[in-house]
Amino acid sequence: MSNVPKLCANTFREYAEIETPTEAADGFGGYTTTWANKTFIWCMVDEKAGSEGLTNGRLETGISVELTTQYRNDITTADRVILDYITYNISRVENVDRRGRFLKIYAESGVTT
Repeated sequence: MSNVPKLCANTFREYAEIETPTEAADGFGGYTTTWANKTFIWCMVDEKAGSEGLTNGRLETGISVELTTQYRNDITTADRVILDYITYNISRVENVDRRGRFLKIYAESGVTT
């Protein structure tokens, strides 16, 4: 028995952007990493946890989310997600039922203030 909930097209009500890192010349013979749009996805979002802590004397806040969407093989941990104007780093990508139907993206945000 699969632990995957019943999912259908109208279950995915959130719209998120997936960005991928690209290298751009910095004008001094080196390169800098910039982010470019890879794709947009419709997904179901489940907020998992929030946290606060001190890092080098600064307050750092973070949010963990799980995004479930239709399966794609081009989203990796090198990419990042933008959801509701918040940037999340992808920590894990999982083919939910190993049948190529659904993809679960685990992501975390972290903003130092």
